[in-house]
Amino acid sequence: MDDAEAAFNWLLSEGYEPGNIITIGHSIGGFIAVALALRLRDKKQPLPSAIVSISPWCDLEMRSRAGPAIAGFLARPETITRGRAGRSPPGEARARACMPPS
Repeated sequence: MDDAEAAFNWLLSEGYEPGNIITIGHSIGGFIAVALALRLRDKKQPLPSAIVSISPWCDLEMRSRAGPAIAGFLARPETITRGRAGRSPPGEARARACMPPS
């Protein structure tokens, strides 16, 4: 968040008007786009003119009702490797199992 705020403030220091700045992000970047505006608002600083948040990851603590239901599914090694079944050489480390084929 500090880097995003520093980048926004740098744009302002370079003469860009807040009305000509938008924040945009996908996934965790979508969260940062929104969180930056909230941080600036709380500090009573100028705000970007728009926020584009595509599929934001906003529940970082996974407290939503869906979080516990999908957390176990996403974290199981067999779930991670299922998409690569048959494409990984024998003995390949599990950590690389979700990487695209080279």
